[in-house]
Amino acid sequence: MQTSAIRYRVADFLKQHPPFDAVDMADLLQLAERGRVKFHESDEFVFWQGSAHREHLYVVQQGTVCLVEQGDGAERRRDILGAGEILGLERFLDAPVYRYSAKTASDVVLYALPAADFAPLLERYPRLRQHLATYAAVLADPAHSSDLAPVVNQPLRERLGPQEPYVIGAQATPAQAAAELLRLNAEALGVIDAGQLVGTLTRAQLLGWLSAASDAAAPSAATVDQLMSADVPTVSAEAPVHAALLRLADRDSTLLVTRDGTRTGELKGVLSAGHAALALADDPLDILRAIDMCPGVPELAQLRAQAEAFVAGQLLNAQSVAWLAQLGHRVHQRILRRLLQVLPATPCELCWCFLGAAGRGELVTPMAPVLAVVTADRAGLASATRALELVTASLEACGYRQPEDALDPVLCCATLDDWTGRFETWISDPVLSGISLARPFFDLAPLDAQHPLWTELHARVSAQVRAQPAFSMLLANDCLEHLPPMTFVEDRVVEDSGQPSNVFHLQRTAIGPLTDAGRVLGIAAGMVLGAPTLDRLRAARQMLPSHQNLLRDAEQTLLVVLYHQARTGIREGSDGATIPPSALSRPERQVLKTAFRSLTQLLEVTAEWGWQKPS
Repeated sequence: MQTSAIRYRVADFLKQHPPFDAVDMADLLQLAERGRVKFHESDEFVFWQGSAHREHLYVVQQGTVCLVEQGDGAERRRDILGAGEILGLERFLDAPVYRYSAKTASDVVLYALPAADFAPLLERYPRLRQHLATYAAVLADPAHSSDLAPVVNQPLRERLGPQEPYVIGAQATPAQAAAELLRLNAEALGVIDAGQLVGTLTRAQLLGWLSAASDAAAPSAATVDQLMSADVPTVSAEAPVHAALLRLADRDSTLLVTRDGTRTGELKGVLSAGHAALALADDPLDILRAIDMCPGVPELAQLRAQAEAFVAGQLLNAQSVAWLAQLGHRVHQRILRRLLQVLPATPCELCWCFLGAAGRGELVTPMAPVLAVVTADRAGLASATRALELVTASLEACGYRQPEDALDPVLCCATLDDWTGRFETWISDPVLSGISLARPFFDLAPLDAQHPLWTELHARVSAQVRAQPAFSMLLANDCLEHLPPMTFVEDRVVEDSGQPSNVFHLQRTAIGPLTDAGRVLGIAAGMVLGAPTLDRLRAARQMLPSHQNLLRDAEQTLLVVLYHQARTGIREGSDGATIPPSALSRPERQVLKTAFRSLTQLLEVTAEWGWQKPS
């Protein structure tokens, strides 16, 4: 660049665009010092796929450049870059050559900046390293968001702090245990025998024993090992607080916190649902306990709103979705159980189930969970349909929003044999039976996993899938029905077809294809019904060791898209299925662009189905 004025103009331009906005002006001026301005007419190549890296990085000043993958005599656009975006960053990711060709889609002005001058800035500016990292892999938890980590993300050891061991010997008397609980102002004690942890004793257990033994001749003859709970899980002191919250929500009991998470590890503390060490401004465990005792629908509506507010307050980045979705699923379960208790009883035995996103434990918006019911025989169908209609109306009264395309209650109520027949039809003849509309039913998950109707249905469907291996192959081919977008250009999203749109169809083009692929991989791994997509992808990692990185990217992609759905849905009171691209920041768009590429590769791998063949 020939003049000082041009140098300042380039630096000013860079300062307006991430990640250069994080770089000091003095460093930008130095970067621009030895740069050049390049002009390309439309349909020219800036560089070619497979060629060695040139000495410059290129920043688009005006116009658009397409990244094109060339092979088999054809070209496929992989990205479209506009003003402020960088070409050639893969050189810093140990790529020896250009991954794609760069071809102009209009008249283009580029700033060519020496790569050797850019490299030292990567060492000095974390934001530059972060931007580079998004090209290498999908990042659900950007490094710069760590400063915003709430209390629930802190390690348990930080919340417990230094304290006396909350323990008592197995042969201690109830009176001694009571004195120790009072002295420590504790809810629970760890029980040790010969130096080993063997269980826990809670205040509730001690009071229960005293009540039951009040008429006994000599209650003081009992010892702690006769009152304690031996089956108590452990958790590592390094685990985040939210991991303990979820474990306590499942058991509503106690946790042993040890240094390494094992029974033989050093005891660091004993946690119970009401333990002061986990006290939060809004404790989700308090909300769950209140739901269990709620007298009616109006009170449930208030608690559901509190739970939603808690989720919204903790939803600070994509990584938080992993545990907030699990917490939300527990809220849905508790509310459904309580409704079944306070509403008029149904005269027949019913097995209640969740469908779709709720069945996968991924419902992170205010939408009502989609429900299904299994009955033992046809005599109970009419009652089951009425019960489903009543519960659905009650969920709406609790503040849940019903989807506009809600399923017919008649379709969601069926006998065990009818459900079996439906799945048999879908599995044996997926094309003619319209499997694309039946996919949510393969996310069927029970409210009570031990219900005999559920265990029988699950066994039957699993046997059907094993008997029809072609079903999984056809389901895999259908994964290519909807592909993710290609990129973002200005405030528009560019669909895979190349058409720009002012609306990003998050559900249709990102969440849907990802959960479809996860469902196929889960079925192949033996997870036929009702598994979270994260669990399905993790099972696939064991099954497909050659695709470890791709599947890890898919897991991160899921968190990213669920985060945007949750953020939009909670803010708007909607299903979060669509987002205007203008609502996404530049770094968020870059993460999503990398996620789109990763998701496309996952869909292609899933559809090829070569991994199912024995080697």
